[in-house]
Amino acid sequence: MRNIIIKRLELRNFKGIRTLDIDFNQVTNIRGENATGKTTIFDAFTWLLFDKDSKDRTAFDIKTLDENNEPLHGLDHSVTGVLDIDGKVWTLKKTYKEKWTKRRGDVNKELTGHETIHEINDVPVSKTEYTNKINDFLDADLFKLITNPLFFSNLDWKKRRGILLEILGDLTAEQIMSYNPALEGLREHLERVEDIDSLTKQIKVSKAKLNTEIKSIPTRIDEASRSIRDEDFEEIEALKAKAEKELEEIQEAIRGNSGSDAAKLKIKDEIYEIKNKMRDFEFNYKQGVGLERIVLVKSLNNKQERKNVIVSDKRITERELITLNKDIEGFDKKLEKAKEDYKAKFKETLDIPEHINSCPTCKRAFDSGDIQNKIQELEGNFKLQKSKDLEKIINYAEAVTEDKEQTIEKIHKLNEEMMKYEADLKDIEGEIIQSQETLDEFDADTLHFTATEEYKKLENDLAQLEIAYRADDGEAVRKQLKDTELQLKTRIAELSARLAQKQQNEALRQRVSELEELLQDTSQRYADIERIEFLCEEFIRTKVELLEVSVNQKFSKVSFKMFSTQVNGGLTETCEALIDGVPFSSSNTASQLNAGLDIIHTLNETYQVTAPVFLDNRESVTKIIPTKSQVINLFVDEKEKTLKVEV
Repeated sequence: MRNIIIKRLELRNFKGIRTLDIDFNQVTNIRGENATGKTTIFDAFTWLLFDKDSKDRTAFDIKTLDENNEPLHGLDHSVTGVLDIDGKVWTLKKTYKEKWTKRRGDVNKELTGHETIHEINDVPVSKTEYTNKINDFLDADLFKLITNPLFFSNLDWKKRRGILLEILGDLTAEQIMSYNPALEGLREHLERVEDIDSLTKQIKVSKAKLNTEIKSIPTRIDEASRSIRDEDFEEIEALKAKAEKELEEIQEAIRGNSGSDAAKLKIKDEIYEIKNKMRDFEFNYKQGVGLERIVLVKSLNNKQERKNVIVSDKRITERELITLNKDIEGFDKKLEKAKEDYKAKFKETLDIPEHINSCPTCKRAFDSGDIQNKIQELEGNFKLQKSKDLEKIINYAEAVTEDKEQTIEKIHKLNEEMMKYEADLKDIEGEIIQSQETLDEFDADTLHFTATEEYKKLENDLAQLEIAYRADDGEAVRKQLKDTELQLKTRIAELSARLAQKQQNEALRQRVSELEELLQDTSQRYADIERIEFLCEEFIRTKVELLEVSVNQKFSKVSFKMFSTQVNGGLTETCEALIDGVPFSSSNTASQLNAGLDIIHTLNETYQVTAPVFLDNRESVTKIIPTKSQVINLFVDEKEKTLKVEV
């Protein structure tokens, strides 16, 4: 392990201190009232090494000020430090000087800038050489961490978390899934992404897209449904067939006609008039009885569409129930594992190491009192850690139980919805049967217009006129036939246009069916993604459990909360230091300093290096925990008007 010790520090005109020489020991106390320069000593040391003050700032005043708070010119500002690094002594010196220049023609010199002179073992060196040598001693960032107990906890939480993971080594997905076999379903998904965070982001994007699609499909179904126009297409086809037959007869008559006679023309007019009366009769009939039938047909179709919607919603709910019931099985397995983990942890006992009775190096036996104290300390630490582990298992089981209860509540609500769907389905099927019976009764009771006496008389008159017409021919009749042919062709074109709606209706119904299937498929995909999302959350929970246990085993006075639970039950990464369950920032100064020393101790062991620790506000702490580092205590003491150094 590398050991860095301050042996001596010399300040000259540094931040208001004109001259100060301090010889340090393993523990050095520096006392003085406020503003006497205690923190300046720490600033001088950090500036000597890293060009920054103890708060990691590069912009701070080094020069000594006069009574008007103006810099005193013409002074050199220097700090000299004598360090013992693994038994070898190094003398470092840094001097901050003003540069005065006399321009040609001027009497007086003027201040044109500053320069910093660097020395190692009394030999001037460049800034680069100086910096490289410091970095050879110790990384600057690590130095700040192991010399200031508050530095680590004042870092951004992401940096704190990064340092802890560097100490511990981040967990692999394989380790997490091995610990919790229920996460095996995530394996194929994690193999396609960089990490769990990437997978979580992908899931959020996919959910958003699917949710947008799920919301849009019912609107598209409604638009297609409203575009369907119901008519009595069988009746239209019958009218078209009849018009085509009449057209064929007219065209046959045109081909066979060769005479022209006023009497025959008169007969043709009468025939045309009777046919118009028959069409009017047919039209009026359909406007009454026919429209009434269309209303009944449309009512029946609307009820059938309502049934289709209920069936679709019922299928989606059934699939969701299947998924939730599978989740319940997963919760039960987790609770059973937590129960087994609790029993195993509860039965754990402390294994007393063999070397506790004697020194592992020289084999000298320890005093019985020391052995007993060490055993008590080990037992206390073991019980404390065991209590924390049991509490974590209980908290985990409570979280799983809460998730299970929420899922059971969802299942209960969905079962209620299923009962409502069944009731609604039964009701609508009854309404469909009733509407069909009403339509059948209407068709059975309604007399077709061709069977009425009035229509039969028109048919008989038409037949008589057609017999008389066939008895003669003429050019006038031919013209009349041509006019009738044109009218029939126009009529057939109109009916064909109306029949085209039938094919359009079929296409629209097919589109509605496709959209309903798409809605079911998209809803299922959404449910599948939610299941993966749940596994991701469970993955993070498992990682939380493993990380927090592993990290906290590295410390004795402080623990770390690595994740926070959100309002929606999800987890968000954090890194908050806790002292007896209280956040570091809310603890008193004594607790913070001891917790900081605990962190420094772990960093010392991890990186195998110690450096001087500066404890500011030391008067607030009656007792500090043992440390291998050199300690410089800075006491506020109102009795000491000037700095007092105690070694």
